[in-house]
Amino acid sequence: MNNAPLLETAIPEPGKADTVAALFERAAGLHANSPLIFFDDASSLSYAEALVLAHRVAGGLRAMGVACGDKVVSISSASAESALVFWGCMLSGAVFVTIDRTTEPEKLARAVEKAGPRAFFAGPEYAGWATSRGLKVVSYQPSSDGACSAEAELFSSWLSDAPDSYDKRPVAPGDDAAIIFTSGTTSEARGVVLSHGALAGSGRLMTEAYGWGPQDRLLSAGDFHSMSGLRNPLVAVPFAGASFIVAPHAVRANAPACSELIASLGATILC
Repeated sequence: MNNAPLLETAIPEPGKADTVAALFERAAGLHANSPLIFFDDASSLSYAEALVLAHRVAGGLRAMGVACGDKVVSISSASAESALVFWGCMLSGAVFVTIDRTTEPEKLARAVEKAGPRAFFAGPEYAGWATSRGLKVVSYQPSSDGACSAEAELFSSWLSDAPDSYDKRPVAPGDDAAIIFTSGTTSEARGVVLSHGALAGSGRLMTEAYGWGPQDRLLSAGDFHSMSGLRNPLVAVPFAGASFIVAPHAVRANAPACSELIASLGATILC
């Protein structure tokens, strides 16, 4: 894979990575050839490779008509694809809206309506539901029969067709970065807006408080719809120059399987 970034960008100085976009680009510049994501088969994706793909996601979002400040919904268990959509949103100025994939249909419909997204990324089971609401849908995976729903474009194809460049506009610390919905167990789920500055600062504090560094490898048991599940692998890990492990939810939720994964891939942090 070509490790050259799609756009010529200066590496922000240490201490000035006050947006998630700047933090991620700085990390990719400093740790270009180091692994960022490990898969359960021990293969990996480097920082430089992830930056190239994230820029391509940003270009794909622009091609879909997603502008700075527009919302992009993602419903998925933790995956490399959904991580790239997050970073692509950060680079392009779009707002990443993450929703628990186990949300009940009625609550899900209300959460999506509140968000008002321009694009919708999820598994194939949501394709028909989302397109019936006029959303542009990209499916992270094919359906169980190996095909992709006629209502959605498969992520791998969508990414391959995404333009190599896009109109990149700078984001500021006060700009919205992500929206995480509360569980809604006691009342209606509410969307909590996180700014670039707040999310980047939270990631920095996490790494400084617990002493994370490039030698560390994180296994996060949560998915991206929770604060720790989003911040720890996608913001704190790049800030530290560390790496994180992507594994199927069934493995992360099973203690014996999880312990085997920790041993085989050398995880040093479990959240």
